[in-house]
Amino acid sequence: MRKLFFYIVVVLLVSCSGEKIDYFPFEKINYFRLKSFETINSKDFSTFTKTQNDLVLQVKKVQGEIFRIDFEIERETPFQSPLIYFKKNENSIFFTTESYFTNELVYTLPLILPIDFKCFIEPFEIVLLGIEDLKLPKKELSNCGVFELKANFTTFRVWLASGKGIVKVEQTFPNKNTKKVWILSDFVNP
Repeated sequence: MRKLFFYIVVVLLVSCSGEKIDYFPFEKINYFRLKSFETINSKDFSTFTKTQNDLVLQVKKVQGEIFRIDFEIERETPFQSPLIYFKKNENSIFFTTESYFTNELVYTLPLILPIDFKCFIEPFEIVLLGIEDLKLPKKELSNCGVFELKANFTTFRVWLASGKGIVKVEQTFPNKNTKKVWILSDFVNP
């Protein structure tokens, strides 16, 4: 389930890198570390408790214009990172889960997602909730794209900031008061 979630996040990140608002600046930034927390109120940082499950995303150039994304959640049961390859042209992002685009199964997405974006990649319904300002412990970021990925057993919200990429992920579960939160390490205290 986590593999699928992160695959979808990567697809959204790369799809949201347009010319004016670049939510996934992989040409400039190729390493992301998000610090992990548990909380009962994701807007009140005094309720945050640090956990040891940081999220790490790395973008690696494979050859030519083809890139690969690797991710891991530290100190959790190891799982194999799905092989996600992508390349970008002026209008679209192309994805495959097979190396070097040798497989016929290639996903194509428009470079800039419409504001009423909604799709279904089982088991998640994915909705672009809109653009909002996001207050983090060290900084407030404006014009963040917010996505919700919802399944029967969990819901994720993902915030993307122009020029920064993924800055916050929040996971909630039905019948649980606590949430898991990951915040880009640049915006939290050590």
